[in-house]
This record gives sequence, structure tokens and C-alpha cells, in this order.
Amino acid sequence: MRILPLVLVVAAGVVSAQEPSAPPQTFRSRLDVLTVEASVRDAAGKPITDLQPSDFTVRIDGQPRKVLTSRLYGHDSSTTPLASSPIAGPVSNVDRPSGRAVVFAIDRDSIRPGGERALLETAAKMLDQLSPEDAAAAAALPGAITDLTRDRAVVAAALRTMTGTQPPSEYLHYITWPEALGYDHKDSSIIQAVVSRECSEPQICPGELRIQARSMVLTGRLHAQSILAQIDSVVDRLGSIAAPKHLVLISAGIPFDEELIGRYRDLADKAARGHVALFVVQMDQSPFDASAGGRGAGAQVYGGRDNAEGLGNIASITGGQYYNSAGKAGGIFDRIASDINYFYQLGVESHPSDVDGKVHRVEINVSRPGLSVRAPSETATPPVSTKTPAERLKKALAEPIDVAELPLEVATYMTHSKDPDKVRVLVAPGTPDPAQPPPDAWGSVLLDASNKIVAAVGGADESHASVPWATTGTLEVPPGKYRLRTVIVSGDRVGTLELPVTIGMRAAGDARASDLIVGVRDGGMQPRGHVMPADHVAAVLEISSPTPLADVGGTVLLTPAGGTQPVLRAPLAFGTRADDTSIVLAEADLNVAAIPAGIYTASAILEHAGQPVARISRRIEVKDGPRALAVTPAAAPAAAPATPRTASPVSGDPAVNDVMQRVGSYVAGYGEQASVIIGVEHYLQVASAGDKAPVRQKTVAEFALVKTSDSAGWAGFRDVVEVDGRAVSQRADRLKSVFTGSADVAEARKIADESSRYNLGGSRNFNEPTAALFFFLPGSLSRFTFTHKRDATVAGVNVWEIEFKETATPTLIKTTDGKDVPAHGTLWVVPDSGTVVRTVLAVKGFAGLSSSSTIDVGYTRDDHLQVWLPATMSDRHETEREVQRSAGGGRRVSSTVTVQQQIVVAGTATYSDFKRFETSATIRIK
Repeated sequence: MRILPLVLVVAAGVVSAQEPSAPPQTFRSRLDVLTVEASVRDAAGKPITDLQPSDFTVRIDGQPRKVLTSRLYGHDSSTTPLASSPIAGPVSNVDRPSGRAVVFAIDRDSIRPGGERALLETAAKMLDQLSPEDAAAAAALPGAITDLTRDRAVVAAALRTMTGTQPPSEYLHYITWPEALGYDHKDSSIIQAVVSRECSEPQICPGELRIQARSMVLTGRLHAQSILAQIDSVVDRLGSIAAPKHLVLISAGIPFDEELIGRYRDLADKAARGHVALFVVQMDQSPFDASAGGRGAGAQVYGGRDNAEGLGNIASITGGQYYNSAGKAGGIFDRIASDINYFYQLGVESHPSDVDGKVHRVEINVSRPGLSVRAPSETATPPVSTKTPAERLKKALAEPIDVAELPLEVATYMTHSKDPDKVRVLVAPGTPDPAQPPPDAWGSVLLDASNKIVAAVGGADESHASVPWATTGTLEVPPGKYRLRTVIVSGDRVGTLELPVTIGMRAAGDARASDLIVGVRDGGMQPRGHVMPADHVAAVLEISSPTPLADVGGTVLLTPAGGTQPVLRAPLAFGTRADDTSIVLAEADLNVAAIPAGIYTASAILEHAGQPVARISRRIEVKDGPRALAVTPAAAPAAAPATPRTASPVSGDPAVNDVMQRVGSYVAGYGEQASVIIGVEHYLQVASAGDKAPVRQKTVAEFALVKTSDSAGWAGFRDVVEVDGRAVSQRADRLKSVFTGSADVAEARKIADESSRYNLGGSRNFNEPTAALFFFLPGSLSRFTFTHKRDATVAGVNVWEIEFKETATPTLIKTTDGKDVPAHGTLWVVPDSGTVVRTVLAVKGFAGLSSSSTIDVGYTRDDHLQVWLPATMSDRHETEREVQRSAGGGRRVSSTVTVQQQIVVAGTATYSDFKRFETSATIRIK
């Protein structure tokens, strides 16, 4: 990569395309265990809450199964919800009580208008007995179903406004449903009894009875099929939810006869496959409707006591509970609420036969005497998902209940938006267990009061991320109250968490401040809810003000939770945000290696003219782990042999000049350490342009560091071998062949130039991880000014953070038409040896005034190769292009205007599997 001065090549191309409960037991896979649910009561109907796995006996298809786990779902409506900490911090789905899904389905056609009010009012009040984490819905059959929501007022209102829609009877004679079936089955004794009771005119009446009975049977069967299909639909919607599910069916009766057994069996099958528990409440109505008048009053196939058998069969065939109600039915709904609030989820040893696609019979008993068990009579294991991570993610984002199959924690941070009417919300999900593998995909949606999605963010390729997994995404919305739902998926398991969020900026005197962000610097700033002692921990916040902020200062304090005395103090350093210089960025490095593990409150104390104006806090956990060691010359690569000084760096601090001389020697000698080293680069780029959907591209490349014969002494080359999972033909090991065979650097340059075309948004030849190092060869140091900003720790090594700015002309980077592009950025340097462990390179104005690029590279020491090598790279490139847009017009006249459209390309890369290949030749530059 010997191109000095470096020409910045950017083709601005078109971009297409209660108290906390114990942590729940989680299961590795639905193939490892079979989950079944059971409610256990004593003789007085009181729930039993202290059973262990050994207390249960479970049989599947008559064969005993070992009970591996038993998890009690319990909620006492008299207790208060889990309180939130007054200090902001991450929230975990493991720490929150588990929620359930509860749907009330009302068979309106079976209920007489006006007869439903008292019972539905009681059903609405039952919502108050559920856990705050439960989601509920109300389904009108026929009619609409509300979204599953934790907003109880929405569901209660839907229940209270439902009305019965039973059609009036138009029959001349009173015939019960069993009598109508008797006619259909040609049962002479039933027919004779009906004729004797109903007929005063033997010549006409028997024929009328036959016609009416036939009409009743046909109508009743059609109605039963229709209402069962509607219940099926509700069960299907519940079945896709991972949390425990309960359906409360309220009906005055559904017809039943032998021809309908298949439809009832289908409902039972769906309930077993969806693991839906049913509670069936029959609303008892008088068999006679006074408003109907005439002898036929009460002859009805839409509800009524004659049709109670259908409801009883639904409860029996599904293993559900059946209740007959009259009046308000308060005691019945109290019992249903108790069954929903207290039950066990059993993890049962799985057999291969469980995944045969069939429904299996379940029997559950307990060894303790005097107890009764209520449980579904059948179960089935869902098939292993064949959906893509993105498809599974979309399904999981509809999950309205917190699910802890996968532990998940989420934190939010309010920061400044470029739009003054909006707030930029940083969403930071992660895994609370440092050993938990990264998920396949993650996503967050922001919901308004009407349950409408107003913003969304996520990623569908997280499985190769580092451990512990943590990531971020941004949403920009107006201030207000919302609900944030975040999901991770891995295989057929999910983790979900929904949080209420109030979005807005903080007041800091006359200024506005963001939330305090605490996290880890690792090729960028990654917010974290917990950090390790060896991490490079930092705290960051943003400030904006209508008045100058020249006199603003501050400190970050780290105080043990519940304590008053800080164990760590760090000064805030102030600068400006890279993408908006009107916003002041305050940063502090926190060396947590010297403090014990525990939960702390990080507080940023802002001062103006020496007076405190704001305190912004964030909860952070320091976990136990390896401690960073003090750096000695032996702990970092020794400085390369000194080279003649051809120029001096510019700094008013002699100590900085000395350190930069060591940096120059280190960079010049980097090739001696590298020889021929080749590693693997995984590079994800996301490009967006205007309102078009973002385009994602993932490449895999070989990256080589080689010793050369020119003045630079070494060079870096990239060779892309795979794009979005598709191999680039005849590319494997090309760099190895070039450098260990003919040693033809011209061919290597050709390969590198060819690979640059895979950069989204246009070709670039400067986004190589080692590109920034070339600015600090000894002969180039005098072109820059250097400032020692602070001491810091990176990758467990004590370093100096040094800011650099290019002041000499012509600049090392130029545009394609020869204009100067000054560079600036930051180095993180081991002062004793000049070893560079991180670089941030930034340039502006290379493709118009609004264009900018930032490349952040972190290095790590490879103990086997005895050299510091690139580990991560994050880059961001912004340019503008002209596009034509319609300016409107009449029917025959239209016009277009030329507008500027911003193109943004953001990338993240990781480097691994470096190997040294020996060659007898120094690569010769021609």
C-alpha cells in the first residue's frame, strides 16, 4: 500500500437497494425437554406453591417420564409490581416476573342482547387480578380481536362494550336441540313425543315439525362449524406466542352432535400443539325468550341450555375447565384468575417420538396426598423452525410478553438528534451472562399508545459477534411516552423484553444534556450494563446550549450501590461531536481494574463557572474477572531500532515529541515484525441513501502485512474472497501465493485495487486497517501537530491518548483532482515503546463540503506471532449526490428539481486467524 501522497478515491455511486423472583430455568432446545403445565390445588381450592420436580409424576402416552425441572408461575394480586430502580440502568428479562397471555373470547351469537352485561363486567374486573407483566386481549366472535397488550383499560373497555347478537327465534314450534337431532336420526320415540306435545292438528303439524327439525339441525351444525373455526383462529394466534397462554371462552352454548366430532377434535389438536389452556364459561340463559312470543319461543340453535354439551366437550377434549354461570359469576372468574396466576411449568425428559408431528396423551399426578391436578390432556412438540433468522425475528417482535428462554438485558440512552424536534434514542441490548453465545438476530420496535410501531432497528446476522454479546441501534422520534419491545432469537428460542420509556432530554441549567453512557471502548464506544476489570471503560454524555459552554467542566464519580463515598473519580474532557460540532461531547476514562466487583452508580457532575448545575447517573456492574496488569517494557513489543530522524513532530510538550519519535521508529520497523503475515477479515457494510431501504453486504477477505524494499518498509493488502456467502471464483490463498512464491507486489496491488470495488457507495483505497500508521513514518511527523489529551487503558495496556492534526501542505491525502484533504484523529500509544494500539483517522471535504470519513482501528497483541495486529475496524463514510425529484404539476405539466441526497456507508470489521509465512525475499517495489 505505498501510495504517498494518498489519493482518496470515492465514487459517489447510487446506493440501491413483588420482589424479583429467582432466575427462570431455561432450556437449551425444545428437543431437549418437553414442557407441560399443571395447576395444583388442595381440598379447599387453594393453590400449592412449594412443589419440587420429584413431587410430580408425568406419563406421556402411558409411559413414565422424568421431570427435570418445575417452575412456578405465581402472582398475588395484592402485591405491588416489581419496582424500578431510581438510577437508570439495564433491565433484564431474567429479573422480571414472568408474564402470560390471556384472551377472552365472547361467542356473541349465542348470547341474547342485553343479557351479557353483568357477566362481562365481572370478566373485565378479572383483569385487575392478573400480573402487570401479563398481556390480555378481547375477541368478539364474530368480530375483531384487540391486540395483546398490557394496557388493561383497552381490554376492559372492549369487554364492557360487547353485546349479544343472538338472532330471534323464527320457529313455530318449541323443539329442543336433542329433539331436532332425534328427527335427524329418525328416532321414532322422540318424534312421537314431540308430535304429541306440539300438534293439535295431526294432518298439518307433523310435517311442520319435520321441516323445522331439519332446518334447526342444518343451521345448528353450520353455526357450530363457524364458531369453532373462529375459536381455532384465536388459538392459532395464541399458539405462536412463546409465553404460557390461556383462553377464556364465554358462551351460552354451542351445538354438538356426532357429525361435529371431527371439528371438536381439530380444536383440541390446535390447543395441544399451541400449548393453550382453555377455561370455558357457559352463560346460563332461560330456555324461553319472552320477547319471541308464540309457541315456538325458546326453540334455538344459537346458545341455550340445550347446547351446553358442546361447551362441555370443548373443556373435556382439551383438558380445560368448564364452569356454568348465572348472574355476575364473580366466584367463577376469581377461580379462573387463580388458576392463571398459579401453575407449574414442568420440563419433562424428551423422547425422539415427541417430535413425530403427532399429539400425545398427558397424565400428571403429585405424590402429596389430598391434592388435585388440573392439566391439559394432550400436548405436542412444535416442529423445529425452518425460518430464517429475519423471519423468526419478525415473528418474535409480535410477542407481547417478556420471555426468558434467552436471557436478555436492554438499556436506553437519550442523545441529541440533528432534527431539533426529535430525540436520538440509543438502544443497547446485550446478554447478562458473559458466556452466553451471541444470538442469530435482534430487533427493537418502539410502540405508541395505540400499539402502532413508530420506529424499528435491529440486526439479522449476529451469530459471529464477540462474547459477551452487546450491540446498539438508534431510533429518532419526537419526545413522549412509548413502549420499547426488544427481541433476540437463536434457533427456535427467543428472549423478549418490553419496557415503558419516556423519551426526552435532561435539563442541565440552561443547557440540555443526554443520558450518561457508560461502556467499553473496543474499536468504538459500546454501551454496557456490566464491564470486566480488564475492559477500557469510559463514560460519555452530550451537552447543547443556546449560550457558550466555555466554562463548563465536570467529573465522573463511581460510588458503590447504597454507599455515599466514591471509589473512583475521573475528570471529564470536553470536545465536539464528530457529526455535529454544535454539540459538546464530555468523556472520562474509568479505570475499574483497581475496584472490587459489585454494582456501582456512575454519576457525571456538571459544573458551570465552578458551580454544579446537573448530576446525571447510570447504574453499572463491575463483574469479577482478570485484572489488567501494569505495563512494563516487556509487556509490549519493544521499540524497533532507532532510525535517523529526518524531521521532528510539532508539539509544545517535549515528552509528546519524544513519544512520537518512538512511534515513528515503531511504524518504520513494523515490517520487520510483520514479514509476511496473512489473516482473515470479516467486514459488514450497511449503506443507506435517502428514503431507500438500507443495503447490507458482508465480505470475507484475506489481509496481508508484508515487508517491502521501499522507504515505507512494509505494506498492507486486501483480497476479497467471499461476498454475501458467495465465493469469488479462483481467489483462495492468492495473497499467500503472491508473497511466498514469485513475490510480485504489482500483482498484489492489482488484487487490492480489484477488491476495493466491493466497498459499498463507491471504490475506496484507504479503508485498510493499517492505513493510518503510514502518516507516522519518521519523515512525515513534522507535517502534524500532536497533543497529549489523557492517559488511558486499551486492551489492558496503559497508553497515552494523543490527538493529531495535519497542518502541512500539500497534504498526504488528496482528492482525485489534486485538492488538499487535511487529516486529523487520535492515536493510543504505549509511551515507553511507541507501540500503537488504536488509531482513529478522520477526513472531511474530500467530495464536497458535507463529505466525511472516519476509520477507527483497534489492535491486539498476538502472543504467538509477537506483534500487535489489527483486531477490529469500524468506519463511516458520508457523501452527497445530486438526484432529480418531481416538483409536482398539473395534469399535463410536471417539473423536476435537483436536490442533494446523503449517502452513508457504515462498516464493522474483525480480523482473526493471522499466520506468518516465511519467504527468503524482501518484496520489491517496482
